[in-house]
Amino acid sequence: MAIVTLTTDWGQQDFYSGAVKGRLLSALPELSVVDITHLVEPHNIAQAAFILRNAFREFPDGSIHIASVNSTASTNNPHVAVLLEGHYFIGADNGLLSLISDEKPEKIIEIDIPQESEYFVFPGRDLFVKAAVHLAKGQAMEELGFATESLKDTALWKASIDHDPVTGNDSISGKVIYVDNYGNCITNIPQKDFNALRKNRSFFIHMSSDSFRQYSLFEAYDDVDEGKLLA
Repeated sequence: MAIVTLTTDWGQQDFYSGAVKGRLLSALPELSVVDITHLVEPHNIAQAAFILRNAFREFPDGSIHIASVNSTASTNNPHVAVLLEGHYFIGADNGLLSLISDEKPEKIIEIDIPQESEYFVFPGRDLFVKAAVHLAKGQAMEELGFATESLKDTALWKASIDHDPVTGNDSISGKVIYVDNYGNCITNIPQKDFNALRKNRSFFIHMSSDSFRQYSLFEAYDDVDEGKLLA
């Protein structure tokens, strides 16, 4: 049984997710359709990428993931199908798909198939479903369009590393990309990059307002007193 997941900014009150799931099941009633989330903030690429990055590997290899966030196609953001870490991803090449893994995709296909509607404002239903059903039937990915070499550069969403030649100090500048249901603020600074740059030296973490400053990292919430901030 093929699995198709949905990660979108469609919200819960409108018909969008229901229409897409209905279209999928009408085409292949035996599909298993899983909602990862429809509550991504509208057009928030970084937030969607964080959610999908942390969820997709829990699904079996060969699963198909529709990522419909800011997904209207344009010359700069064509629709693509991507094979990455044994999973298929369908969405717009707007930066989202290049943020979900540090691995290089095995295949990238720019989608060039007729969509199911003359309107171009709902690609999740009118194009992504068609591509997902094609893959779920075991048909060749290459039949969806033509191969391309790389996904859109995402340097704007990545942390930057700087070295001060005068002081000899190093720094990583990042930003909060996601705030979860518990109020945890997740940044775009990978732990491996932090550890590699730190080299067991002392450090401090601060926010732009400087109202938050930390000189150590903690492993659990109970490592600090209730109500205290921690990193």
